Amino acid sequence: MIPESAIIWQQYQALSELLPPDHPEYVQVIEQFRLHDIGQASEDSLAFYLKQSQIPLNLCIKRLRLEHHVPFQLDWLILTEAFRHF
Repeated sequence: MIPESAIIWQQYQALSELLPPDHPEYVQVIEQFRLHDIGQASEDSLAFYLKQSQIPLNLCIKRLRLEHHVPFQLDWLILTEAFRHF
């Protein structure tokens, strides 16, 4: 099951709501939450445009996590006809 939003975004959202403004880490948490919030919004806007396009959504993989020396995540992997000709 793919979560609707990234777990790190959910964690920063919870922290930003629970930490009091006078907490020593409050400013850093809010800054990180805003950065992740911008990333989340851009992922959502891409999803909107993909739904409007002619690309079948079964050829789109969202939040693909891979590991090669270190783990990393692809926000979107879009498979096209050109991919099939390798």
